[in-house]
Amino acid sequence: MADFTWPDWLPAHAEPPPPEAVIAEFAQADGTREQQLNDQYLAGRRQILSLGDNAYYRQQGEAAIHATPTTIEALRKLKDDTLAQAGNDRQHRTLAERLEIHHGEAMRGLSRHLDEQGEAWKGAVADNHLRSAEAEAAVNHNDPALVSVHANGAYNVGLRSADEPPESEAALARATAARSSVYRSAIEAAISAGDNHSAIGLYDRARDQLTPGDAGSLDPEIKIVNQTETGRNYVLRITAAEPPQASVVFNAPKLLADVDAAHRAATARNDADWVDDPSQRATNQHLIDVQFEAQKRDIEQANARLGKAVTDWVTRPRPDGSPQTDRPPPALWKQLAPDEQQAVDANLRLNARGSFPATEPAPGSEVYRQGEADLPAALAAASAATEGQSSGAATATAAAGALGRAGSAASTGGRLAGLAARAAPVLAAGAAAAAPAVAVAAPLMLIPMPSGSSASTIDLDDGLRARMSSDQGTVEIERRVDGGLLGTGIGAKWERVPVDAKIDFVGPNRLRTIAIDTDQLQQAIGPEAADQVMAKGGVVIPARPSDETDKDKPSGQKPKPGTGDKTEDKSQQPDDEPPPFGKAVTLAETIRATDEAARAARRPPDKKGPPPLDPAIVEDILSKQRAQSFNENDPEQHETRRIARNVSKGHAYDKHVMEQAEYPVIRSPEEFGELIEYVMNNPTEKKAGLLGGRTAYWHDPSGTIVFRNPRHPDGGTVFRPSEGRAYFETKVR
Repeated sequence: MADFTWPDWLPAHAEPPPPEAVIAEFAQADGTREQQLNDQYLAGRRQILSLGDNAYYRQQGEAAIHATPTTIEALRKLKDDTLAQAGNDRQHRTLAERLEIHHGEAMRGLSRHLDEQGEAWKGAVADNHLRSAEAEAAVNHNDPALVSVHANGAYNVGLRSADEPPESEAALARATAARSSVYRSAIEAAISAGDNHSAIGLYDRARDQLTPGDAGSLDPEIKIVNQTETGRNYVLRITAAEPPQASVVFNAPKLLADVDAAHRAATARNDADWVDDPSQRATNQHLIDVQFEAQKRDIEQANARLGKAVTDWVTRPRPDGSPQTDRPPPALWKQLAPDEQQAVDANLRLNARGSFPATEPAPGSEVYRQGEADLPAALAAASAATEGQSSGAATATAAAGALGRAGSAASTGGRLAGLAARAAPVLAAGAAAAAPAVAVAAPLMLIPMPSGSSASTIDLDDGLRARMSSDQGTVEIERRVDGGLLGTGIGAKWERVPVDAKIDFVGPNRLRTIAIDTDQLQQAIGPEAADQVMAKGGVVIPARPSDETDKDKPSGQKPKPGTGDKTEDKSQQPDDEPPPFGKAVTLAETIRATDEAARAARRPPDKKGPPPLDPAIVEDILSKQRAQSFNENDPEQHETRRIARNVSKGHAYDKHVMEQAEYPVIRSPEEFGELIEYVMNNPTEKKAGLLGGRTAYWHDPSGTIVFRNPRHPDGGTVFRPSEGRAYFETKVR
């Protein structure tokens, strides 16, 4: 190769400039500044990626995807801002090289996190879709086509969301599990809702698409559901009865007897038809029992509603405040048996005499005296010895009813027991005249029950109890036959004793009472044990008809004490003790004893209350009130009487007369209203214009305060404050 000679006219080749000479101190300062800015960048990057409240690496799933652009922009800005702080070109060149390396590292980490969280987001979306499909299938369990749509949708999403190809085993397993889960949710929802038909249909549709785990969980439940549906169809078929014969009278006992007969027939047929399948037979029997018990409940409730409707009609005053004397509406009247209609008519006759409905007549009133006058005739008729005559049996029931025992006839289920008891003296007098001889009425033991008692049993004596069904008014006397678990009484066995008993309501306060046939009690448990039961406190024994009747004695002869005759000498019998068994008592004495026993049972033993009120004070108030003249033309007197009557029928009577027994002698809301009216007309002190438009009346002799409150549903209240007059003077504002 020939040598090249550089021509003179070409510019000479430029040599690179020599390195800039840097003073050693400056070079050291540049290095220090570069390191400072490098560390500053790394600290900012850590905040952006790892440490800050919204650091990128803390973002998961969808949030990380959305945070990526802002994170990249934040890192770029951090790098630019850091370079801008370089002091000279030398620092800038060196720092830019180092920051570019750090920025690349951050971008690679961000890319890795983005890939990971993208997969997580895809999985979360797939899981959420599965939960949504399960929920939709559950609420639409009665639409099998829609359930299948959701199940197949979950299957397809499961294929797409798997990390493996859709045709891989892993993807297919994930999709199959998702579809099975949707079907299971729908089937379980149908079972929980009692939609057995849908549950069975869905299970049959999805049987081949369920995972072994889901199928194993559902199989036992579907077996039970199938058994229940089979039982329902079977019971529906064997209990389909012919329509009952039309009957105007609502005869509850006959209807209940018919239900019991059908129940027994269905049970017998079930035992025969399913002798080889005890499980299905047990399911069928459960459904049979429930169906017939529900029918009995409906009959009993309808019977109770009818009795309440008739009783409410008879005992509810007319709009003008006078007692009801019209028969119930035809829709009610047609459903009553003849004996019930007779009892209703007798009550309306009593109402027409002036007795205020819903209570026993006040002692000393005309109706009360008439009841006492009718009672001897009823008892005399009941003491005749001829048996077997139906008219005599009716008279005996009526006579017992005069003592608060009689219910309505057996054909009515006792739904008008209260009205029958109230009408008994009137009915007994008429029956005694029509029937010369009757069966002897059984003596009773009456056990007052505390107010508000909800107990299902009452102990009568050690090993003897009364078990009640308060909704039906029935009572069974039971005797314990073993000591229970380890002699503790827990799980003890009881057997029924053949003694007639029932729940009844006695006296002017409608005392809830257990009435027990004492003759049967003595025969069942023996005389000594029966005497021990009857000797317990709070027990009232109405009179046993005497074996010696007046017709067997010479005219004018006084009977011997202890024979049970009404004329027996009572001087040895304390007035405050219940009459013993065999002692003749009047209606007034029986009512007084049972009421006083109930008051004692209701009175809280340790509750602080007002001092006892002298009964003479209450009697004096009632006497004065009845003696006061009433001006029919005075609207103020009418308003006072209206308010007093309203208050007396409200919560004050239940709480302060019945529960807390603050007012002795008071036996009805009507008497309570008389006391309230007297206090309002004759207050010791009165405060008007109180808060809420109230007016307060204070009565010193009885320690009573009456509030008239136009905003209260009862019109006000009345009670005896334990502080006495100090309450009226200091607390009434």
